[in-house]
Amino acid sequence: MNVLELVTEHCLQLEADGRSPHSIHQMRQHGRLLAQWLASVGASDNVADLTPPVVARFLASPMALRRHDGPPKRTSTVNALRTSLRCLLRYAHDAGFAPQNAARLVRRAPCAIPPPRAIPAEDVEKLLATLATAEGPIAAREHALFHLIAATGLRVGSVLALRIEHVDLRAGIVRIDRAKGGMRGVVYLNQAVRQHLARFIGDRKSGPLFVNRAGRPLTNRHAQTKLAEWLVRAGVEEKFSPHSLRHSFAMALLERTGDVALV
Repeated sequence: MNVLELVTEHCLQLEADGRSPHSIHQMRQHGRLLAQWLASVGASDNVADLTPPVVARFLASPMALRRHDGPPKRTSTVNALRTSLRCLLRYAHDAGFAPQNAARLVRRAPCAIPPPRAIPAEDVEKLLATLATAEGPIAAREHALFHLIAATGLRVGSVLALRIEHVDLRAGIVRIDRAKGGMRGVVYLNQAVRQHLARFIGDRKSGPLFVNRAGRPLTNRHAQTKLAEWLVRAGVEEKFSPHSLRHSFAMALLERTGDVALV
């Protein structure tokens, strides 16, 4: 079995274990990077041939430590790669595909936890105001998307997985069927978001809440790209991710309540 075949098997196991699409996607990326490095140095990609020194050489290589454009990766980014290899190669050993766990010596590097990057409240207001005055169905869709995240603090993956059937406008709730760790829950909507979603949904009765022109659910990458574009149009110079809207909600909640445990 080669490395790419192992990655396919492991991702199937992760899916069976209920891991998030993001975790599975990251495992595929990291497994492919290992396979690419093995090919670049002329090493065997047979899983049975992997050893701790081979894994160490990979993790110490520029391919593992540097971005494609040259600068070094953040410690947290390389730690994510280390964790993926530990999981992947432990699985290879446990599943009987390899005679040893070639990543058994790998350890995460110590690093400080970065502070959350919240979009300032005034910039969130600029973003939503810009979207509110934009015309067309695409702008309307993205206005509803970013308004929902900003007003509820939901993860972008959970929001993009929503279906119209999950939204109960009369009760003012959204049922979350895909949260981190496979958890489910209910999120309450304020009046402004309820009215906004009612206008956005219109007479639709079922299907994904946020779709592209082909009728398929939007992706995380789409949300990232579009948020960047709308922030520029709103005059916000600093770059943020959709997850930053979640942090903005948390910071606003902390300011209103002063309750860290609640946040």
